[in-house]
Amino acid sequence: MPSEPASTADAAAQAGALLNAQLCAAVGTGNHGAVQRLLNTCGVDINTGDRNGLTPLIIAAARGDRALVRLLVARAELRVNIQADGYTALMVAATENHHEIVDILLTRKDLDINAINGSRDTALTIAAAAGHLNVVESLVKSPGLDANAANSDGASALILAAIAGNDKIVDRLKTVPGILLDAGDRTWSTALMHAVVHRHAAVVKSLKGFADINAANAQQWTALMLAADNGSTEILDLLLTFDQLEINRINSAKQTALMIAVRKGHFNQAERLLGAGAKHLRRGAGQQSAGSIAHSGTNPTPTHAHFHFAKDAGYAAISIAAEDWSAVAVSDWLADDSESTEAGEAAQLAAMASHRASDPFAAALEDMSSLALSFEPRASNTRLH
Repeated sequence: MPSEPASTADAAAQAGALLNAQLCAAVGTGNHGAVQRLLNTCGVDINTGDRNGLTPLIIAAARGDRALVRLLVARAELRVNIQADGYTALMVAATENHHEIVDILLTRKDLDINAINGSRDTALTIAAAAGHLNVVESLVKSPGLDANAANSDGASALILAAIAGNDKIVDRLKTVPGILLDAGDRTWSTALMHAVVHRHAAVVKSLKGFADINAANAQQWTALMLAADNGSTEILDLLLTFDQLEINRINSAKQTALMIAVRKGHFNQAERLLGAGAKHLRRGAGQQSAGSIAHSGTNPTPTHAHFHFAKDAGYAAISIAAEDWSAVAVSDWLADDSESTEAGEAAQLAAMASHRASDPFAAALEDMSSLALSFEPRASNTRLH
């Protein structure tokens, strides 16, 4: 049979392209009558996009037009998983928080609920990051959902919700069967760690009893260490109520949460850690104790003028920090009886004094010495100088 003349084929193609453009335009304006008429016109292709690649279904999903989405979804020839710029109609609906559109799309058995875009985000990770709770609810109830799917940063929906502070979404996701509560991203950071770093107390509360408080990232930092580092007393207090907390755990730099708090000048947090049982670990080769950090001048951000003192198993540490003051003197005293009890071996006094040139320094030293005497009787003949 002879082939159709080129001119006839071109004319048919042009007519089809015009019909497709009219269909996309009718969907874009919400002209339901025109859409219905065009769908029944010979030569129209329901799966062809406009000049931007947006198909009628994607356009309808973006607009939140339930009637048109139902109309399109009912067509057997519809390819529901077509992507425009990496986004399926389901992803677009999740982005726009059109949960009713999501529900309609989920009725298609051929829908790929776990389809990914260029950054490997799914409809679920998109909705979780954006705080679209109703969309998340629709998705997690659907069979076949991979609730642990991670994007190109290794972040799952749970992690993204924690980063954004979407505690209600965290509440929902943490109960999804098979959810990996302690899965880490590319840096091994978990949802709890991200909630701590971003100071989302409500998310931290939500994860209590679910997340592993002792999980560590690639540098072996735990959530407690991160809280000690960022200075949020509220977050630290919450973490101290977690069961099975390993308060003296060390990271890859051989630092505990207490050492980190002291190094950063977060003395209120250091006091809370001490009260919760944090220990002044003895220094090994190349290591620093919390006390030695306190007086070493490594504290980069002095806060308001105050004394901080603590005592644990014979160890005493005193630090003075003052706003805009520069450190001028450091004195370190060690117990001389290394053969006595472990407390005696560990006993140290670390003191840092800071002042301005115009301010008296002697009074600060006298106060520190008095505190030293009250902490450690064996230091009665030792003066700071």
